[in-house]
Amino acid sequence: MNVTYSKNKKAYHDYEMIQSYEAGMVLNSAQVKSIRASTVNLLGSYASVDDGKIVLKQAHISKPDNVHHVKNFDEHAHIFLKISKKELREIHKAVKEKNTTLIVSEIYQRENTKFIKCKLNIARGKRDYDKREALKRKSQEMDAKRELKDY
Repeated sequence: MNVTYSKNKKAYHDYEMIQSYEAGMVLNSAQVKSIRASTVNLLGSYASVDDGKIVLKQAHISKPDNVHHVKNFDEHAHIFLKISKKELREIHKAVKEKNTTLIVSEIYQRENTKFIKCKLNIARGKRDYDKREALKRKSQEMDAKRELKDY
């Protein structure tokens, strides 16, 4: 079972997820400690392909309280993501396409491993009427579950 440290729920509301990939994260020890303490926020973060590398931008990783040896801790540092060359080519091709972007939807750790991973999604922005329709559908499903529970 995966341990989820952070999830970008707003991304699922604002974007239609087309394709998802798993990527490793290049972190220093203080960032790992902070992520494992679940003090990371993905709201407003995105990823981009720069010079053949994928970089996570605008993710907020708070400085851990009990780490005093790190002097230059940048809470908004760019984080490099590791992914295979084949997947990198696919992502680069998809992001060049119009109206698509690269979103990081969650940061997690797989069971029985020590590596922190993130879930990359190629996404397309939803229109306002699509968002309202999704909320209406979700509300109807919750009402139906509530009725079945009471029955």
